[in-house]
Amino acid sequence: SRSDERSGRELDLDAVISSLVVVEGDSTRQVTDLELRSRISPDSIVVEKLSADFGQEDFEFLVQSSGKITGSILDLQSMKADLSIRAEGELGSLASWLGFSGDEDQAHPLAGKMQFDGRLRADLFKIEQTLLFDGKVSLLDGSVMGWNVLSAEVSARMESPGSLSKALLSVRDATVQLPDSGSLEVGSFAWRFGQREPVNVPVRIKQANLSRLLG
Repeated sequence: SRSDERSGRELDLDAVISSLVVVEGDSTRQVTDLELRSRISPDSIVVEKLSADFGQEDFEFLVQSSGKITGSILDLQSMKADLSIRAEGELGSLASWLGFSGDEDQAHPLAGKMQFDGRLRADLFKIEQTLLFDGKVSLLDGSVMGWNVLSAEVSARMESPGSLSKALLSVRDATVQLPDSGSLEVGSFAWRFGQREPVNVPVRIKQANLSRLLG
């Protein structure tokens, strides 16, 4: 439907896409059950609801979002998104979708139920060069970098320097509950996806059994 306002013409757009394939270089990723409710004007798109499943047949990773995308729909050179994001699903599913959980990572697979609440900023025409996530991540019954955790809450940001599979994760702080009722308090550190080099992680340990932590 169309409506005229003082600021100019505006278009209400509702769309449902059952399956979408995203191709970036040699990578192919699938998005299913994509639903969009938005208002479009000549210089911006207001996203009232955006939801999608980034999984495949045997898993799912659900994302819901709202916010604003700025840029002229008449000159599609740049569309800058600033969106609130809520996501939940299997961490291993997200890792597979991003493309960094191949055979080389099977020694320490990523696993667990993940939830993310935060903010996404990116130019939608240059996602891999401009993507920035900032927010809080929680993980239940997880395994990360060979560490087994009962639960974890992490405040962090993720930046893509040109490839999602080599994105930089910067952790500000984290609290981890361990399987034996002990806990870890983690300070700030940075880790690049797929990185093989050691990472310096400041950690305070409380009543933890390290043999159970490391599996």
